[in-house]
Amino acid sequence: MKPREYIDFKLYLAPAADGQGGCQVALLPTPEVGESVLPVTVAAGEGPSAEVLPFLASKSITWRQLVAFGQGLANWLLPEGEIRKLFEEALKRAGNEGGVRLRLIIAGHGLKRWPWEYVYFDPLDGPPSLRGFLALEPRVSIVRHEPLPFAHPVPAGSATGAALAALPMVVAAASPRE
Repeated sequence: MKPREYIDFKLYLAPAADGQGGCQVALLPTPEVGESVLPVTVAAGEGPSAEVLPFLASKSITWRQLVAFGQGLANWLLPEGEIRKLFEEALKRAGNEGGVRLRLIIAGHGLKRWPWEYVYFDPLDGPPSLRGFLALEPRVSIVRHEPLPFAHPVPAGSATGAALAALPMVVAAASPRE
């Protein structure tokens, strides 16, 4: 089986400058996608409801609440307009054999606590289904990229970074039953 080739889609998320709990998102430059001209600020009311988090944690959330929560996350992550359109185009370009790596570079501890893996986005706007949760979509890889305030480490004895393959990693993957 041929390995899936991914289109990198890098999003930089920061707290909204107004301090009202919203989110500011920018698409960082990649050769396959391009970049956003300006960051987009999304109001807190358009995002997910924090009131749902305890239900999610206790696994007592309803299907309807979960979809609405995931849609709120999508409103912050992929706001209406340029960023959402570019993501849809990247998914189309990837086709069934390729994929889109949704790399989330999150600044601000308040935004890091959100369970971004529950983002729900259905470009076809069909009835709610498991397929709308991007973490369960085989063509989408969600990666949390922790911004480092210093140069990225390179293992000793590796001028080119080839020894990075020996670094330990933690990987989590979803494999739903259909």
